[in-house]
Amino acid sequence: MTDTKRQILQTIREQSKQLQQDSSEPRAHVNVWSVQQWWEAFQYLFITCVPPPDSTHHDDLLFFVKSSKHRMQDPRLFVRRKGKQLPKELQLSGSDFDMVDWAETVLLNIVLQSQYQLTVVACG
Repeated sequence: MTDTKRQILQTIREQSKQLQQDSSEPRAHVNVWSVQQWWEAFQYLFITCVPPPDSTHHDDLLFFVKSSKHRMQDPRLFVRRKGKQLPKELQLSGSDFDMVDWAETVLLNIVLQSQYQLTVVACG
């Protein structure tokens, strides 16, 4: 993992803690990211950073969570195939940019795009 990717993931961890705080509680030293910063993190982590060719994990689906004002419409999320760049409508000035909750989209894709190893021990 590159240092840049590691730094972004560390910052995302801090940001997610800020998002979980009750709005009545005072905020810590960390400024909450803007929608554009969440979009940039998504762009870097899931579009720009391509997994190495020897990687066995090549999920080509990206999941997008709709923003709260668009959640009344089903479904609450939508899926796009990964490409060299995001579709025009999901770019910063795209027609569907505001339809996406970029913070939740980044967090969801981190969970879905990560690799996990499960170890099971049977005790008798």
